[in-house]
Amino acid sequence: MNPLRSRGSKGPRPARPRAPLAAVAIAIALATAGCFGRAATKIEAGESPSTGEAAYDDFFTAVLKARDEAKKAEEEESAARQELARALGADADAMIDKAAERAKKLHDYGVLMHLQLLPSTRLLVKKSGDAPEGGDAESLTRSVETAAGKSMALARRVAEIGAQTAKLDKQRVELREGTAQKLEGAPSGKRAEIEKELDGSKAVLEETSGTSVRVAGAASRLLVDLARAVETGATDAEGPPPTEACPPPSAKNAKKGAASLPRGRAPKPPASQPRASAPAPAASPAPAAKPARKGKPSDDFEP
Repeated sequence: MNPLRSRGSKGPRPARPRAPLAAVAIAIALATAGCFGRAATKIEAGESPSTGEAAYDDFFTAVLKARDEAKKAEEEESAARQELARALGADADAMIDKAAERAKKLHDYGVLMHLQLLPSTRLLVKKSGDAPEGGDAESLTRSVETAAGKSMALARRVAEIGAQTAKLDKQRVELREGTAQKLEGAPSGKRAEIEKELDGSKAVLEETSGTSVRVAGAASRLLVDLARAVETGATDAEGPPPTEACPPPSAKNAKKGAASLPRGRAPKPPASQPRASAPAPAASPAPAAKPARKGKPSDDFEP
């Protein structure tokens, strides 16, 4: 019997392999530093670098301000959606369908709506004589108009943020290319720090631009979805829109022959008296032709 296999054997057991503690610590440190990449810069961490150089410090401050404004706009866009969903009594995924359902129901009771987006955002409402006052109609119109107004304001804000971000990125390139000349007399360590923060600001600006595009897209989609959901023909039932639509036909007539309208002496009813205006020009040239014939003989008698 092999003594090493006996139950009572108390010989030494083989040691289990252990991962070196130093290797584990290095792996954690590298993962924290950004997956084998360079350590995050101050500006990427949300801290404005203080280099003592006004041109660079002002730039870093503007970059962080743009990112903060984009994040704030994203939070406001999400809050506006949640507020609309609560007002409609539905979740964020079903609130547009809920708005369309309530708009259709109000249409059956004689309440027509139209969400105008430009030049100003407002909800047009047209009610018939027997349409109910207040209640669901007032609640729906208030919540839709509020959400649409906030979404339009956010879309304009993030558009400005996007333009500012593009301007800052152009400035970053110019500053980065000019560090050798502008910081010629500065210590090498300071110059390296500034260049590192400028490189880090590129990532911050890319993040800001992406946030702006995302918020603008979400706000625009909400506006379009709301406009389609509550559209029940309020503009068709109102008086002013049809009268405002009259100028286009006159524009077409102007292209065909607007210069001839003043000679007809009937600018208001041009289509109703086409035959009456035709003989008038024909009669006027006849008297003008008679003096012309008399003038020729008089010239002949002078010699």
